[in-house]
Amino acid sequence: MTVDGRGRGGAASFAVKELDKRRLASVFVGSDRKRTLLDQARAESELQSLCACENVVEAYVWVNDASSTQVRLVMEHCERGSIVDDEAETFEPFDSEKIKIILRSILRALRTCHKRDVVHYDIKPQNVFETSDGTYKLGDFGCACEVERDKKTGERELVSKTPGTPAFTALSAARTYQKILTHRVDFTEIDKEATTGFSDLMRRLLEPDPAKRLSASRALLHPWFPQEPARVMSSTPRPALRWYQRPFRWLRMKFAKRKKGKDGAAAERK
Repeated sequence: MTVDGRGRGGAASFAVKELDKRRLASVFVGSDRKRTLLDQARAESELQSLCACENVVEAYVWVNDASSTQVRLVMEHCERGSIVDDEAETFEPFDSEKIKIILRSILRALRTCHKRDVVHYDIKPQNVFETSDGTYKLGDFGCACEVERDKKTGERELVSKTPGTPAFTALSAARTYQKILTHRVDFTEIDKEATTGFSDLMRRLLEPDPAKRLSASRALLHPWFPQEPARVMSSTPRPALRWYQRPFRWLRMKFAKRKKGKDGAAAERK
């Protein structure tokens, strides 16, 4: 296992391990400062798993390591990392076709999140990751939360009243588009660089009225994106999950036994 970097304000370090010819990423979050980090790690893993799709980084499990002051988040490893470095103020420009692929991938991820009543709250180029096969995925659900539904009607809270709901998320998505197009993280005019279709998409995503603003699902139907043929559902059964894709119950049991053994040894010494 090798250290791959640091993140989240120095509170987390990343490591990669090769398992069954597949690379998994482990995020170690220090839990000595605040006990609430345990709950945060669990919530992040659960919400990320709830939004599982082709364009969301897959989260496998969270484990409270009883032998140290760390919480482990085990998730898919995106070999090429984030599309923009955290510290970069400018970066190499993307070609127009790649921009289109990235933006559509983000919208697909958001569409799945919103169908699951989950809002990401931290959409930016630094949280978009690329795998070795060129797939772009939304990750880092540390700020994500579920949108509450009305107990009587079962409807989500009004988008005009709740920041982070689908209509508000469109603003973050549009901001991300702007950064990718202009190659800068600050606000820059895009009129000279954007095509007519892109400008129209941005205008509709930045609509002041949340009720009229494009959602992720509606944005994917915009003419700027080439429309794909309808998918035919396959009758072939899904393959059985490999051991690393199942809930890591054995890891939790391992750490629980280790903690129990240490507690027993301490009791005997007393």
